[in-house]
Amino acid sequence: SSPPWHESLISRSADGAERLADFALWKDKAPAPLRDFITANMTAARTKTEGMLRIPDAGSAPEDWDTLYKALGRPDAPDGYGLKAPDKLPDGVAWDDAMAAQFAGVAHRIGLTPSQVSALQEFQIGHVGTQSAAAREAMQKSIEAEQAALKSAFGESLPQAAADAQRIAAEHGLPPSVFDPVSGDFWGADALKLVSSLAGRLTKLSREDRPLSSSSNPAPGGYAYAKAASTDPAHPDYEAYRRGDPTVVKRVNDGWKQMPKGG
Repeated sequence: SSPPWHESLISRSADGAERLADFALWKDKAPAPLRDFITANMTAARTKTEGMLRIPDAGSAPEDWDTLYKALGRPDAPDGYGLKAPDKLPDGVAWDDAMAAQFAGVAHRIGLTPSQVSALQEFQIGHVGTQSAAAREAMQKSIEAEQAALKSAFGESLPQAAADAQRIAAEHGLPPSVFDPVSGDFWGADALKLVSSLAGRLTKLSREDRPLSSSSNPAPGGYAYAKAASTDPAHPDYEAYRRGDPTVVKRVNDGWKQMPKGG
């Protein structure tokens, strides 16, 4: 004989777990009163709407979404979120009322709840605070590296080098602050080193090209000049002569030819 119908109520999986079998598998075997009772309850459950929310789809009207959002807890208007600056903001973070109002408008349009908005606000403030702290740390490291580079390049001569560079900047229409190490406009150690080097070279060239008429620095072309330029390290042309500068060497050679007899 066939097994009793109620044995179909329970199904067993391979691991021995028991569960209620699908109603469709045993409803035709169940007594009519039980079958009709379960069928009626299943039908009622599918049609019940009281206390239930219908999820709108892509083609639903905005009013359908408004109904859902309101049921989930969205305020009636953006100002219902009550966004305001926290009692304490992280260093480097500023509160912007206009931006907060804009955010509240977007949050309301997409149906966020007050708790969701509060969580997002907390996250954003913390994120910006972390970024600000990282930027300050990077700036401090950059300043320390710049100071170390200046100390290495100039040592105690930094004030004079900066003053010379600022003078050249002013002479060429630049703001002197670009070569002021304590100014926010400072162009950096490399720029100062370059201009300082150029300033030294320009000063030396200017001194070398200046006509010499004193007894210690005789004018080019004579015997006294040849003697001084070739033997006196203090003479402006001494280094050029030692390097073999053609113009200076020629002046010195011509000067030697004018050596007094018996000199």
